[in-house]
Amino acid sequence: MTFRGQPERARDPASCLRVGDVFPDLWAEGTQGSVALHSWVQGSYTVFFTHPSSYSSTAEIELLDLARHIAEFDALECKLMGMSQSDPLTERMWIEELSEKHGLAIPFPIISDEDGRIAEICGLREQNEALDRPVAKSFILGPDLRIRAIQECIHPVPRSAVELLRIVGILKSSRI
Repeated sequence: MTFRGQPERARDPASCLRVGDVFPDLWAEGTQGSVALHSWVQGSYTVFFTHPSSYSSTAEIELLDLARHIAEFDALECKLMGMSQSDPLTERMWIEELSEKHGLAIPFPIISDEDGRIAEICGLREQNEALDRPVAKSFILGPDLRIRAIQECIHPVPRSAVELLRIVGILKSSRI
C-alpha cells in the first residue's frame, strides 16, 4: 500500500540521532585547535550546529547572529560549537575575515568535517541527497550529553540565535 506524499525511500530509523540519544563523542580539528566534544561540553548545555561550508552567505548570517548573542548564551551557561565540511585552515581564515569585516569576534569553535564522517553521524548526507540541497542542523545537548532538541533547516534558511536561546532557556528552567 502506498500513500500520497510518501517519501521515495524511508530513512533507517536506527541511523538517525534522535531526541533523548546521547550525542556521540566527536574528535576533530577546528578553528580553536583539537576538540573532543564530550570533554569540551563538561556538564554544560551545548548547541552543536552544522553548516555546509565556509564562505556561504547563510552561514555568515548565522555565525554573526550567534556571536552577537554570545553573552546571552554565556548567561545560560550554554556553549556553542559549530561544524563545517570545510578544512580547518579555510574555516580559520574565513572566521578571521568575518571578525575583521564586522568587528565582531566569533568566540566559539567550528570543527572541520572534511571527510563527512560527522555529517554521516548527524544524518546530513542522507538529507542532502534526498533534498538535493544542503541541510543545516542544530542539536541542543543537555549537561548529560543527551539530545534535548533538534532543529533542521534547508539552505538558504538561516537559524535564529533568539530561537535557540528560547529553547535552551525553557530546557534549563524546566531542568530537562
